[in-house]
Amino acid sequence: MAEAEPVGMSYPDARRNPDCAREYTNVKGEKVTVAEPYDWLEDSDSKQTSEWVQTQVKMFNDYIGDCKMEKECSEKMTEMLNFERYSTPNKKGNRFFWRYNTGLQNHSVLYTSESLEAEPRILIDPNTLSDDGTTALGSTFLSEDASLMAYTISKGGSDWCEILVMSVGDAKNLGDHLLHCKFTSVAWLHSGEGFFYCRYADPQVDDLGTETKAANNQKIFFHKVGTAQSEDTLQMEAKDLGNEEFMFGVEVSEDGAYLIITVSESCAPKNMLYVAPLANFDISSPKETFAESNIIKTIDEMDAEYEYYGNDGKTFYVVTNKDAPNKRVCSLNIDSSELVDIIPENECPIQQFRILNKDLLCVNYMKDVCSSINFFNMDGSENNDIPMSFISADLTVSGRREHGDLFVYETSFLTPGTIHYMDLTKDSKSFSVFKEAKVPGYDSSEYQAKQVFYKSKDGTKIPMFILSKKSVELNGKNPTCLYGYGGFNISITPGFSVSKILWMQLLGGVYAIANIRGGGEYGENWHQQGIKDRKQNVFDDFCNAGEYLIEQKYTSNENLCIEGGSNGGLLVGACCNQRPDLFAVGLAHVGVMDMLRFNKFTIGYAWCSDFGNPDESEEFDALYSYSPLHNIPALLEGKQYPSFLGLTADHDDRVVPLHTMKFMAQLQHSVGSNTWQTNPLLTLIEVKAGHGAGKSLSKQIAQRAKIMAFVAKCLRIG
Repeated sequence: MAEAEPVGMSYPDARRNPDCAREYTNVKGEKVTVAEPYDWLEDSDSKQTSEWVQTQVKMFNDYIGDCKMEKECSEKMTEMLNFERYSTPNKKGNRFFWRYNTGLQNHSVLYTSESLEAEPRILIDPNTLSDDGTTALGSTFLSEDASLMAYTISKGGSDWCEILVMSVGDAKNLGDHLLHCKFTSVAWLHSGEGFFYCRYADPQVDDLGTETKAANNQKIFFHKVGTAQSEDTLQMEAKDLGNEEFMFGVEVSEDGAYLIITVSESCAPKNMLYVAPLANFDISSPKETFAESNIIKTIDEMDAEYEYYGNDGKTFYVVTNKDAPNKRVCSLNIDSSELVDIIPENECPIQQFRILNKDLLCVNYMKDVCSSINFFNMDGSENNDIPMSFISADLTVSGRREHGDLFVYETSFLTPGTIHYMDLTKDSKSFSVFKEAKVPGYDSSEYQAKQVFYKSKDGTKIPMFILSKKSVELNGKNPTCLYGYGGFNISITPGFSVSKILWMQLLGGVYAIANIRGGGEYGENWHQQGIKDRKQNVFDDFCNAGEYLIEQKYTSNENLCIEGGSNGGLLVGACCNQRPDLFAVGLAHVGVMDMLRFNKFTIGYAWCSDFGNPDESEEFDALYSYSPLHNIPALLEGKQYPSFLGLTADHDDRVVPLHTMKFMAQLQHSVGSNTWQTNPLLTLIEVKAGHGAGKSLSKQIAQRAKIMAFVAKCLRIG
């Protein structure tokens, strides 16, 4: 390490509005006035906001300057990513579909073939959709015979998407073009004549993705192939059910007899389940033959989650957490709503379920954050005919009930991915390697990944993975990145990432992943322990992970970096506020930083299930107590706030940029004004980018190179 004299920074004197404040009510019924001096940053189109953004961009670029780490990281990441990558094939009809990247393509290309041995052909190359790689291919939805495909594209990273329709046989688009869809699924009639989909009202901005207005009253439409969107028929909308915040999912049952409508009101693992018979559905009068009176409200209360996976007539096969926080597989009678166990709840949560080859049930369990696949017969008895040799990895299963082609994608923190294949229709069952990724210049034998368990503040045992070179010395000096999420029932499972390897290669450091509460690693109970008034558990878990790494001599306070995105960005902001002494660097990607107004923008209201509602007095106090924007500490003289990088993007219409911008303006004012604060407090703002999905490879490389340069300068490496 090359020592350098720390240099303080002069931050822009952003205007503060002393008269802007809002009033809330706490649990005692008392009025609480909260100052909002940077409320003007909520207007993304204003001249003042634009000037503030330009100043922040210049400050960041001036800080990293010509740091050689940026170039070194960019070159090395480009080199390591130049390898073939395949998605797990999906079979529909008589065709296989998968995505493939030759290495350095901005986006993977969608291919199809009629057999695994046949020459594949391109269906969609997203790299041709825009010159700069900012248009991405989203989801694909195949008709029953796979002759037609609806697919979504998004632009500039926005959650808004467009639906187009393609003829698979000749890979040509039809004239269908549906706009202003968001969080949509597509449900094809088995005849292939049309499909159901979801959309919102037309947005009131020209540049989609820059709006902040809440999106509500989602609608279900029916589209007849070959017609204009203006002719689509409105079938149902959220306000019909009495709540404009309801969101829909649509799917046609595997026998084509029913439209399955899931209704949710938030990100909580809960939904209602409605079933619309399609026997008399007429595409010439779709509204009349889809009368609400025909809908079977099988599950009409939001008390648990119900996921459909197949059916035999009116017997549906579902995975549910009803009376089973780790989930169970059940049959569900759609008329009586009776649930009957097929595979009862296990001590390990279910992370994936499939029905394969007519009558084979496949359950992918999670045990201590690693996958374990088990097979069962339709009556729930164990099926031991299929050999499984996968251990301590992240596994994903691909297969369908109507055929015997089974794929298992296997990866880990240190292995980039292997796709295994088995033909379940054969008497002799064994896996063969279909595709295996190999990273140039990378030797996995030089690295190690181990799982440890440490105690949080309340004594709860928390798992954590620690990655390092085998040659690493436990001397308390290693640059260490601690990553976390801790929310929305999302599990952080073992998965390969070149950026993790680069941290160990270029910085000679350690990379740790803490599986803190709020996620789904140990089922719904684990999730519940990290939400609403229990959210502080999440921050305690993360801080205790940092303390463990220091106690075990992996690193020190001066070398410990924390990183997270979205809910994980909130995690980084809250932990830097609560324990500025513990961390050297905080990297907060697209974080939710204003916990008193998150529910006012785009889809933020759906997060109240995890965070609580700041407008409800009984939930206000907990949110106010940790909201990063409102809890920046007043540091005593000589005490430093960690070097901090707030990352956001101009087209993030999920966690809108104002979260990061308001937080960074307040942080620079409150802490950056301290004459002794030499650690930088900077903002990195991407253009034509969003929350992260669909980001081009070139943008990913450029951003990671800038982050590594920032960290290297902050830790004085190189």
